[in-house]
Amino acid sequence: MTEGTDRESPLGFRLVPFLAGLGLGLAAFLLSGSLPPAQRATAAITVATTAWWIGGAMPLGAASLFPFVALPLAGAMPVGTVATAYFDPIILLFFGGFLLALGIERWGLHRRIAYGIVRRVGAGPRRLVLGLMLGTGFISMWVSNTATALLMLPIALAVVAGLEEAGAGRNENFAFCALLGVGYAASIGGLGTPVGTAPNLIFLGQYRAFFPQAPEITFFQWMVACGPLVLLLLLAAWAILTAFAPPGPGDPRVAAAVEEKARALGGWTPAEKRMGLLFLLAALGWLFRQPIELGGGWRIPGWSGLLPDPKSVDDAVVAVGVAFLAFLVPAGNEKGKSLLDWETAARVPWDILLLLGAGFAIAKAFEASGFSKTVGDLLLPAMHGAPPLLLVAGTCALVTFLSEFASNTATAQFMMPVLRGVAAAASLDPLLLLLPAGLAASCGFMLPIATPPNAIVFASGRIPVRRMVRVGLLVDLVGIAAITALVFTLGGPVFGIRFDGPPPWAALPGSPR
Repeated sequence: MTEGTDRESPLGFRLVPFLAGLGLGLAAFLLSGSLPPAQRATAAITVATTAWWIGGAMPLGAASLFPFVALPLAGAMPVGTVATAYFDPIILLFFGGFLLALGIERWGLHRRIAYGIVRRVGAGPRRLVLGLMLGTGFISMWVSNTATALLMLPIALAVVAGLEEAGAGRNENFAFCALLGVGYAASIGGLGTPVGTAPNLIFLGQYRAFFPQAPEITFFQWMVACGPLVLLLLLAAWAILTAFAPPGPGDPRVAAAVEEKARALGGWTPAEKRMGLLFLLAALGWLFRQPIELGGGWRIPGWSGLLPDPKSVDDAVVAVGVAFLAFLVPAGNEKGKSLLDWETAARVPWDILLLLGAGFAIAKAFEASGFSKTVGDLLLPAMHGAPPLLLVAGTCALVTFLSEFASNTATAQFMMPVLRGVAAAASLDPLLLLLPAGLAASCGFMLPIATPPNAIVFASGRIPVRRMVRVGLLVDLVGIAAITALVFTLGGPVFGIRFDGPPPWAALPGSPR
């Protein structure tokens, strides 16, 4: 919307997007007149909230409070059920992950990791781009993609400046590859672990809410399946970027400049060592909480088996527990300072946590009111007889291109309940649609507005939009193909996805069997 066509009310929200969202919600309520009242209310609240998220009618966290108020008032769901959605363990997992990321940022551990990877990959322009992308991707597996992009952008800009100072002036192709590569890698790396990006947690949280009897998807399972996907997409994005915009020949002075910046970090400080150990403790706690089956009768027992009830803990306990330790462990750099303090912790993006809570509440309302089944029944004729391969590829394409224009988090929040209904109506394993949708929501690479990392690196002023669209379209298509291939290769053996119908835990009263 151009400047001057929208105006703010005295209360500070953007009036036109607010009224548009209100109107769309009312239209959804009126058009669903034949449905039960709870389903009509769920449809209206979902549409209005999603429109406010996408249109930026008000701060993200403020819009996310609306379902907490509206769902109980409309009779769609009791307030106690709504409240538990806003404090779901998945949200606490993300909260703990944010705290650990803030601790890593506070002591500069991310810089040491990034420069270490860049030094080992090499100093030629193509290798520098690969090193930046690998470093960004690794950090983004554990830190939110937005935070990773913010942490890595200054490093990428420093590498670009170093190459240009060592060479013959501005190198637009190298700047384009390095900066956009960091943005892409921040999104791609987040696919590698459950805590890497919000859409992963939205998928896991709504999957658990929809199917409480389903087998848990463990941290180890996720990494086994999605680790190869991350590596494949990183290499594909790097190859496409450097082929489209060749960054030029190498210069030995660049290697010296990178080495100098790495040496300037000095030796490991006590705070870096202790924060690194806590980070390692969290990673090991996530990976080895549940038993790991190695095949042939071999297994690694999980540490949760030492507890009276192994099911009494989940990954959120690890995240919050290690974050709590960071408040207790002395930094060692300055007397009286711990690795984390509340001034640092207060920078947690509460708006994202509220957005997750709102999405989980809406998902529960879809299920409690029966609206997800209604949506699935409406979409069933369009899917009748379609082979699973086409359904998965179509789901990936739809979610990917939706995320180009809408927040990837909002896209995942909206699509999960819809696809759950589609899977039930079509008698499919829900994971066949929910898993690729959760992954594809992070794969918008064409536009600056598609993902926060895209917007962050675009703000550098060194990335032309037209070039970004052309390269991003190719990376989008590779992402769609790679996620579809993942579902049909590792999906069965790792996640237990069935291609011949829904598993017993997915059957609901009144659902097709």
